[in-house]
Amino acid sequence: MTILSGNNLELTKAVLDSPYSILNNAIRMPLTNIAGPSYVQLESTTKCNYRCSHCIRSPTENYNMSFDLFKSILNQLHCSRLRTQHVDLTGIGEPLLNPNLVSMVRLVKEKGFKTGFTTNFSLMKRPIAEELINAGIDYIFISMDSANKEAFEKIRIGGDFEKTLSLIRSFVQMRDEIGSSKPILKLSVTLYKENLDEIFNLVNLAEELKVDSINFSRPIMRGEEFWKSVGSSLSTWKGFSGFNVSVGRYAIPLKRPQPCLALKGCFITYDGYLLPCNSLMQIAPRDEFNQYALGNLEHEDIYQIWRSNKYRKFRTLLTLGKRSSFCKHCPRPYQI
Repeated sequence: MTILSGNNLELTKAVLDSPYSILNNAIRMPLTNIAGPSYVQLESTTKCNYRCSHCIRSPTENYNMSFDLFKSILNQLHCSRLRTQHVDLTGIGEPLLNPNLVSMVRLVKEKGFKTGFTTNFSLMKRPIAEELINAGIDYIFISMDSANKEAFEKIRIGGDFEKTLSLIRSFVQMRDEIGSSKPILKLSVTLYKENLDEIFNLVNLAEELKVDSINFSRPIMRGEEFWKSVGSSLSTWKGFSGFNVSVGRYAIPLKRPQPCLALKGCFITYDGYLLPCNSLMQIAPRDEFNQYALGNLEHEDIYQIWRSNKYRKFRTLLTLGKRSSFCKHCPRPYQI
């Protein structure tokens, strides 16, 4: 493995030499076939106040998940037949634009699930921040793709770099004043060609902001395995004074390919469509979702959908390494 040194980033091709781990998936698949999804991502909203350069969201996608549908889904998940532990509230939009977000977090916690969301943080004013902390939210991931004002605002069109940093600092200070260990704050960085040279600056920014950790991942974009053009894999990280840096979903060092998310969880759109994973919202236009949907929670039960022959066959084929056509866009199975 290559090592990061100085301000130069070298990418290793070791990931291309790593076999896809069928064993990792085989261990998970039988349990999920018997029980249910341990992880569920609910699309709280498709509305957004940014126009990010890499986002495929359509300007006409301006919908919130209704609170009635949300409660119905949550009641289904809060069932002894399912083993759901984690409910994330992130969709293609900005969660803070849903006026029911705090109520959603509060209800999820009352049901005993772990919860949080990914946000651009631009709308995180003190009143809602206090409400979220009091509701018991577990984590907040903050999209931050550059430590440079010009580059940040070029990627996050509509964003204000200084304002975002100020809001993060205020949140951290308020959390410390309250004396709460939650929510965990993590900077979430998607690496593109444009920001590959900012790795060290972003880690330094995370430390300066006093957030809890920073996570680097590769883009999931439509195209012929787009992620390969960005880089195969990030190297093992060293020399960050113990600061919590991770790549993908695992803290480093990563020792094996990651099990596919579709084996343990699912993504539910604002209007109730159940998709096998959240990557679809980043590579498929909304009008193509019905090609991949395995059911709709407006008029079906999630337990019945999860246990259906169609869904179990899908997970079995994934276990055997036979991935769906859209999976070629996803870098996650190949991360080491």
